[in-house]
Amino acid sequence: LEIHRREFSFPSVMSQRLQTDPRVGVITVHKFARGTCNETRSAIDELKLTGTLSGLIIDLRDNPGGQVDEAACVASLF
Repeated sequence: LEIHRREFSFPSVMSQRLQTDPRVGVITVHKFARGTCNETRSAIDELKLTGTLSGLIIDLRDNPGGQVDEAACVASLF
C-alpha cells in the first residue's frame, strides 16, 4: 500500500448565482480565516459585475468559526 501526502487548500469563500434565479447571488463562507473579509468583498463585487443582483444569500452552514475580527468584518459588509 502506497500513500501519497499532498497539501490541499480549500477556499474560505465561494460564490455563484442561483440556477433558478440568476439575479440572486449565493456566497458560501466555509471558515473565518485571515483574508475572508476581503474574499467576501471581492465575491460581492464580482457578482455585481456579472449582471443584475437583486438578492444575496450568505451561506454559513457547516462553518466552524475562526477569526472573530474577520467574522465582524464580514458582518460589517451588510
